[in-house]
Amino acid sequence: MAAIERREDLSSDPNSLRKQESIRIVNSILTKGLLSTEAQKSSGDSPFRSALNLDSSDLGWVFGCWVMPPSQEVREEGRGTTNATYYAEVAGTSRRFNVQIGDGEKLARGVVEDALYGDFSKYSVLPVIAERAFEHIEETRRFIPKEELENRFAHSLLVVIPLSDLEDEIDVSHDELKFGQVGLKSSVLPSKFSAILMGEQVGAEFAQGSHAAGIPVKAVGSVSREMRERQFMVPDYESEIMKMLKEMDAPLFIHGVRLPTRQDMETPKKEPMRFIQDYGDGY
Repeated sequence: MAAIERREDLSSDPNSLRKQESIRIVNSILTKGLLSTEAQKSSGDSPFRSALNLDSSDLGWVFGCWVMPPSQEVREEGRGTTNATYYAEVAGTSRRFNVQIGDGEKLARGVVEDALYGDFSKYSVLPVIAERAFEHIEETRRFIPKEELENRFAHSLLVVIPLSDLEDEIDVSHDELKFGQVGLKSSVLPSKFSAILMGEQVGAEFAQGSHAAGIPVKAVGSVSREMRERQFMVPDYESEIMKMLKEMDAPLFIHGVRLPTRQDMETPKKEPMRFIQDYGDGY
């Protein structure tokens, strides 16, 4: 399988080290697939913490969220009452909606938005991508400045896989899985990937095109999105995922991966409160 080539010689300065580490992470995913932290250690990789790893007891899991196409079957309970609710069931989990059952496009987009942004919750992809090992997600939201949060959002990638291809890997028994989350109890080979999505800032650093047995590596633009009543510029994964949902007409699994920022390379082991003091209040 072909690996992504770096475009320039790398030295010891933090930005070059960041690029080098990003290339290592991407090449590991393209050649070995999605590995749990435990599997990364077993394979000899220095582990990188992926989004939606809940805590240290979950090192053997790969977590992500499912999203659904506009054509997804949705059921209604309490028809004709003021308390009518709508549900979609996928991969042994369900989602509840408060919009009309016939509006498939709105339902599908709402699921994608919740999976990606989730009101800056620890169960959505981008907020967890912004979190670091020495922070709790509320500290990340409250104390890290907007500019650094946007930098962390930008330094990320998403792996997209048809949910139907993960039947052997899915395990819904994890106690902390919330609606729309999926836990995989084993690694996922690259041959199952439909695409790897990157923000344009990161994508510009890599050779574009198809790699690793034809897996598309796509760079996406940026878009403004609201999380917890604050606007952030984030990679426009939403538009590309909606496009894929319509084209494939089937539920998808999305898994987010953190890529390092320059700040990560400069202060990788800083204690939580010192890090927050250095940054100041995020508001």
